[in-house]
Amino acid sequence: MMFGFSAFLASAQGGLSVEPHTNIKVLTGTTLKVAGGDLLLKSDATGDATVIAFGAVTHGDGGKAIVQRYLPGQANYWHMISAPVNSMAIAGTAWAPETDEGLFLWDEPDPGYWVNYKNTTEPPIFSVVNPGDNFVTGRGYIVNYNTANPTNNFESDGLNTGNINITLEKSAAKSWEWNAGLNMIGNPYASGLDWSAVSKSGIVSENFAQVYDPNKTGGAGYEPVDGTIASGQGFFVQAVTDEAVIALEPAQQVHTSTPVFMKQSTDKLVLRLSSETYYDETKISLDEASIPEHDFYDASKYFSFDPQVPQLYTLAADGWKLAINSTKEISETTVIPLSIKVQGSSIMTIQLTETEGTFEGQEIILHDLLTNTLHKFSENPGYDFMANADDNPDRFLLKFGVTGLDESPGRIDLNAWMQYNVLYILNPDAKEARVNLINIHGQEVLQKEIGPGLHSMPVNVATGIYLVTMRTENAVAMKKLFIR
Repeated sequence: MMFGFSAFLASAQGGLSVEPHTNIKVLTGTTLKVAGGDLLLKSDATGDATVIAFGAVTHGDGGKAIVQRYLPGQANYWHMISAPVNSMAIAGTAWAPETDEGLFLWDEPDPGYWVNYKNTTEPPIFSVVNPGDNFVTGRGYIVNYNTANPTNNFESDGLNTGNINITLEKSAAKSWEWNAGLNMIGNPYASGLDWSAVSKSGIVSENFAQVYDPNKTGGAGYEPVDGTIASGQGFFVQAVTDEAVIALEPAQQVHTSTPVFMKQSTDKLVLRLSSETYYDETKISLDEASIPEHDFYDASKYFSFDPQVPQLYTLAADGWKLAINSTKEISETTVIPLSIKVQGSSIMTIQLTETEGTFEGQEIILHDLLTNTLHKFSENPGYDFMANADDNPDRFLLKFGVTGLDESPGRIDLNAWMQYNVLYILNPDAKEARVNLINIHGQEVLQKEIGPGLHSMPVNVATGIYLVTMRTENAVAMKKLFIR
C-alpha cells in the first residue's frame, strides 16, 4: 500500500525521518527526493520502517541514506546482518567491534573459515577476503556486541536498489559436517525480501534459507526460512555449483516489520527435544516431489552456537542431517532415523507436539535403540530418557503403523512416588522387575529387583530431578521424579 507522507512521515530537520511500521513504495517513473538532509528509516523493538524503490530515491547535498537495525537480545548475542545501503565503511562506526566484541564473515573455500574483522596480519585477512573495509552488497556478516538490544545504523550515499546479483562459491568437498558450497549472504534491500519469489532451482541446494535467531523460542538456533527475510538480515545458503548467481530484483521486495520464518505444510509432524530450560524441534512433511535422499525440499540442520540448547534432527537416506525432512509418503514400512546432540548428561524428553493432515491418522512410534524401548506417542505424547554427550547421537528411529512392535519390550504403567525419603514403586505386572534410579548426571544411585505389588525403598540422595525405570522381561516404563 502507498501511504500518504503527511499521515505517516515525521519530518526531521533538514531531512526525512520515517517511523517504525511505516512502509513507502516509490512507484516506477517517480522520485522520492529528500532535500537538504538525510533519509532515516527507524528500527526498534516493535519493527522497522521500509522502502521499496521501483523509482528513484535521491538526497540533497550532504544527505545520506540511514537504515537503523535494532538487534534484540542480551549482550553478546550473535546476529546475522547485511547492509541495505551501498559502499558503507565499517571502521569508525558502531558496527566496528570493540574489545570482546566480534564481526566475522564466512569464507567458503576449502576448508572454510570464519574470518575475523580484527585479523589484519595472518591469512585469512578480512580486508583481503571481503575485500576492503566496506560492507559488500549482498554479503552476510555475523556480529556480537557487549550491549543488550543495540541499535546500529547502516549509512551511506544511497540505498541498495534495482537488480542485484549475488555470486556464490563452491570449493572442494569439506571433511567436516558443513558441506561444500556454504555461503553467508544477506537481504540487500531496505525492505523485506520474499525468498519464495527468488529463483533458486539449480542455484542453491535447498528451497530454505537458514537464519540464525538468538531469541528463538526454546533457545538460540537456526530457523529455516521459505517466506520473508527481513531488511538487514544475513543468512546461509548452499550453492549447487561454483559461481552460481542468485538474481534479486525489486519485484521480490515486500513490506514487513518482522521476519516470517516458515510456511506451514498441511501434512506435517513436529517433534521436540526438551531439557529443563531449552528445547529444539524437528519437522517431517510430505511433498510428492521429494526423494528419500537430501533434496531441494529439505532443510539442513545447522547447530546452535549455544551448546546448552539440545539439538534434534532427522537423517535422510544418504545420511544428511535435516531440520525439515520432506518425504514423498509414509507407510508401515517407513523408518526415519532420529538423532540428538546434547551437552553433558541430563534427563531429556522427546515430545510429539504437532500432527496435521496425513500424520493425524498414523500410529507414531519412537524406538530407543540404546534401551530397546518402543514408545507409542498415542499412549503418551512424551518420552523421558537419560541422555549423555558420549552416547551415539543416532539413537532413535521413528516408525509408523505397527512396524516393529514385536521386536522389543512393550510398555507398562509405572506408579512411582517419593515420600519422606522413601521411594515407592507399584509393579502391576505379576513378574519380576528391575528398578533403577538415575540422577541428572547419568549416575545410577539405586538398583533393585522387585516382584509384583507395592514396594518401598529408602533413598538418601540430594534434591533434584531423577529418572526411575522399571523393566520386566516383556515391558519397560520410565518416569521423572523431583526429589526434595
